[in-house]
Amino acid sequence: MRTLVLTLILAGLGLHSGPVHAEATATQVLKTYQAASDDGKTYLRGYMIGLVTAYAYANVALKAREIAPMYCVSEKEDLQDEDVVSLMRHSIREDAELGKSPFGMALLMALTRRFPCAEKKK
Repeated sequence: MRTLVLTLILAGLGLHSGPVHAEATATQVLKTYQAASDDGKTYLRGYMIGLVTAYAYANVALKAREIAPMYCVSEKEDLQDEDVVSLMRHSIREDAELGKSPFGMALLMALTRRFPCAEKKK
């Protein structure tokens, strides 16, 4: 039985001829957010803030290794749920190609553009 199920799964994968996308594009996520119920919006905002938190931890790890962070948000600023949605909408309006990128990559690019790090003077 296990062999039969595995064979059916592998056969199904072979039928798919297009590229595999593990993550929705930025435009798709924003369209889904716009049409979502309140619960759906809560879920998507959680996903977005989860990515921002992961990027913030990556920045901490980079700084600990004395490597420049990917982006620099001042201590006075705090990215809230709607701020991330607004940031993405604005970023895609500025650069339509960004909307075709996987959401996580587009968000990281939007953060690096919106919050560039000041170069240290030598």
